[in-house]
Amino acid sequence: MPSLPHHVATVRLFVSAVARSVGLDVETIDDAKLAASEIATAIVTAGDVPFITVRAIPGAGGLNLVVGPWRDGLGEADFGPIEIAQALFEGTIVEGEFVSLPIEAPGPDD
Repeated sequence: MPSLPHHVATVRLFVSAVARSVGLDVETIDDAKLAASEIATAIVTAGDVPFITVRAIPGAGGLNLVVGPWRDGLGEADFGPIEIAQALFEGTIVEGEFVSLPIEAPGPDD
């Protein structure tokens, strides 16, 4: 989708719908929306990235969310979008031009 401010809301809606369809709980869905929208906001704010790509790959017990394109220097802060995503979802990594977030449903003891 075009990298425009109002499309950050579209990212949130997409993530919410996909996460709900794989049976994630409300708290995990909220965390996924926050992480994805922080990354998308940094991409939009850069001003020179024409498109945002968001892919959701369902898997057993959750999904892998991929958002980009990402590059060093986007959202730089003491606690920026990547750090937020990593705090919410262990295993979040930057792979090439994309941020990969492994979103798993919490277990019964979580």
